[in-house]
Amino acid sequence: MLERTKERLGLHPQRLAADTAYGSGLMIGWLMQRGIEPHVPLLDRERQTKGLFTRADFQFDDQANSFTCPGGKTAEEQRSGSR
Repeated sequence: MLERTKERLGLHPQRLAADTAYGSGLMIGWLMQRGIEPHVPLLDRERQTKGLFTRADFQFDDQANSFTCPGGKTAEEQRSGSR
């Protein structure tokens, strides 16, 4: 809608207010890349995990500079495919 408004009417907002439905990281990033300041509550999906671990489930090790999942695997082990 914003792109169409810019093309047809030459209008480009500096700020945008919207409800939580538009508060995804992708949408916020899209707005910021276009120089639009978002005034949108962030969408909280912390409890909508669909059985996957959340960010809060991982532990960060400063010395190793890596994350460990609740299953005990580090991010490096996951990428290399070791079990």
